[in-house]
Amino acid sequence: MPRLVISLNAAMVKEVALGPGRTTIGRRPYNDIVLEHPTASGEHAVVQVAEGRIVIEDLGSTNGTYVNGVRIQRQEVVSNDIIEIGKYEAQYFDDDPVAPAEHAAGGRPARLRVLSGDAKNRTLQLTKPVITLGKRGGSVVSITRKRQGYQLAWVEGDLIPEVNGVSVADGPILLCHGDQVNIGSTQMIYEEE
Repeated sequence: MPRLVISLNAAMVKEVALGPGRTTIGRRPYNDIVLEHPTASGEHAVVQVAEGRIVIEDLGSTNGTYVNGVRIQRQEVVSNDIIEIGKYEAQYFDDDPVAPAEHAAGGRPARLRVLSGDAKNRTLQLTKPVITLGKRGGSVVSITRKRQGYQLAWVEGDLIPEVNGVSVADGPILLCHGDQVNIGSTQMIYEEE
């Protein structure tokens, strides 16, 4: 099934299946795909799926729409093309880029166990392709299921998260059983069953 995997600052924020017909993209809440960053126009672009073709069209946006680094007005896209809309990147796939849950993390279910803060002793099961944690203004992270396991990335905030004392400011980190994760003042441990 055709789909877009949308990232912001190298962290995956959502995956959207593209059905037949039009899919609108923009900052306003009535779009099919809402991109909240101010670099995306209110009505930025539209993706049209028809007769096995996927075409993206810019709707006169302020910052433009780019496919593989080239500004476009209207262009057909193929698998693995990168579409840029403001600060967002959307990679187009015509296959399934995310492994099924039973194959992620080596086939083992995974979770985060909270060690400190208001949610101490709670457990968060990692069952979705992307989970976002944290508070705006403090630290926000995404945990994304990949074929090789779960990857933690910094999305935004003043406090840079750490895995085993290593900052994730330079890019996402693949989590391993027993890793200690610090998001703001909250400490957690990543566990695989």
